[in-house]
Amino acid sequence: MKRFHQLIKAALPGLCRLRQRVVHNDLNDNNILVSHDLRNPAVITAIDFGDAIKTALVHDLGIAAMYLPVGQQDPIAALLPFVKGYHSSVALQAEELDYLYISVAIRLVISLTKAAINQQNEPENTYHQISTKGAWDLLQKWAKINPDFARYSFRQACGFSPGPQQQLFETWAQRQTFKISNLFF
Repeated sequence: MKRFHQLIKAALPGLCRLRQRVVHNDLNDNNILVSHDLRNPAVITAIDFGDAIKTALVHDLGIAAMYLPVGQQDPIAALLPFVKGYHSSVALQAEELDYLYISVAIRLVISLTKAAINQQNEPENTYHQISTKGAWDLLQKWAKINPDFARYSFRQACGFSPGPQQQLFETWAQRQTFKISNLFF
């Protein structure tokens, strides 16, 4: 968690410059009501707006996305379809995707911290511990993911150039007179 604390602290100035909006702040499968139609289920509504807050738009995605890779072997691969789908509904800016990795990390740390506090205050209330084990497992996997790899993956899933410097590199590479293959043979 110390590594994430340092990443969060470093990311705060950039996060504060991103687009802001009111977000649910606890969107998960326990707070979404779905129709009874098993063949074509539809979302009826979201409930429990007690944690709603005005914050960076990317946190709306990061908070909901935190729950998806729980129990998955490859957290990034598990998130990419969701990120792409979110972007098709709420157009994200490339810069916002640069903060999605840290947004998911922030939500993991907050969830685990709140669960620990709730465990002390209400040890008999098992609902507050519903996602703790999965969140700890995901946090360990998330820590092993290179933030740049995550950023490039999220950007590519949304149709942006994976690397912000890609166009500059391609322009430079086209101007070069040597062949890169000559470096290896």
